[in-house]
Amino acid sequence: MQREPVVNTALTISMGLILVYFIFYMIKNCSWVEAQRIILALILIAASCVFFTLFELAGSALNQFAERNTALPSGGFFTITSGQTQSFNAGFILLLAPLFAMLWSWMNKHNRDIGDPAKFALGLIQVGAGFLVLVWGAQYADENARVPLVFLVLLYLLHTTGELFLSPVGLSAMTKLAPAAVVSTMMATWFLASSAAQALAAQVAKLTAQETVGGQVLDPHAALATYVTVFNQIGWYAIWIGVGLGVLSPFLRYLAHPKVTDASKGAKGAGQPAA
Repeated sequence: MQREPVVNTALTISMGLILVYFIFYMIKNCSWVEAQRIILALILIAASCVFFTLFELAGSALNQFAERNTALPSGGFFTITSGQTQSFNAGFILLLAPLFAMLWSWMNKHNRDIGDPAKFALGLIQVGAGFLVLVWGAQYADENARVPLVFLVLLYLLHTTGELFLSPVGLSAMTKLAPAAVVSTMMATWFLASSAAQALAAQVAKLTAQETVGGQVLDPHAALATYVTVFNQIGWYAIWIGVGLGVLSPFLRYLAHPKVTDASKGAKGAGQPAA
């Protein structure tokens, strides 16, 4: 794990091999419906990799941004350290997860489910919007190049809601889309993509690196400018990928064939009502 080139090479080879495996499996063992469902699962996995590449910046670039360029309360009763800002996501999860569970249940009950691809698209848009909130907040930085804490809180709020749109939905989608024989392999591929996202997040975090002496940034204004540039770029990339996925979501939702009860029969089962 300490040799980054070895880890990155292993991840690249693993992703390539698993893709070849699924292509071979689809050709050899799958009906047309099963193959389309696997293709959709792989597309969702790729989207999750983009999401978690940005989401996992919390422990690196965002934590350093909190320490170097955020006006954290200090002294007195209300004191927050940069490390403690990592709890914002967990706190929002505890508050919002029950509300999202009720929302998904209500949408399913009233036949208003927007579909997994659309939820992934909204998740990507929210993670990108979170970074643009910090870009916006940079306009209100004080003379020490420190941004008000509220903007970092808003970022974590958007990242948390984006995670709730994508992560539990994605885990459920993997089990629904994969044929029974390869469900475990598909789940493993989901987590392999998460590992790849961690590696990609490390490369993005390097773009925000600053010169320091004894752990202190030499030029906080230059550091803020670097963060703004990188966050603006990755924020818009995520939003545009999310918009593209949203535009394609009606077609991608068709690939799931929700009304087919026996996917192994392919088109013959297409007319059967869902259970």
